[in-house]
Amino acid sequence: MANKGARARRRAERQVEAAARREAAERREQRRQRLRRLWPRRREGRTGRTFLRRSRSERAGIAGLAMIAVGLVWFLVDELSLRIGLTALILVGLPAFVVLALDRRY
Repeated sequence: MANKGARARRRAERQVEAAARREAAERREQRRQRLRRLWPRRREGRTGRTFLRRSRSERAGIAGLAMIAVGLVWFLVDELSLRIGLTALILVGLPAFVVLALDRRY
């Protein structure tokens, strides 16, 4: 008889723990749903590469020209501080040059 009481008590404890886990899971799901409503949704099936601003060859050309320019600076300029300054100028000015030279207007 004592065994039945202990078994019933353990079963009741398991049920209480299971109910607590279910409630916690429901709270997590509700929190997730509230956050999901706040953020804009992405359209399904979109990979992000549908309309690239630059083609792969243009990006490769930009990177290649930048590396060549930096290589020429480090090959032709003797003073280290001038090398570093010109390299920084190339890296900072490159995005502006790309927009001016390759920007497309449709």
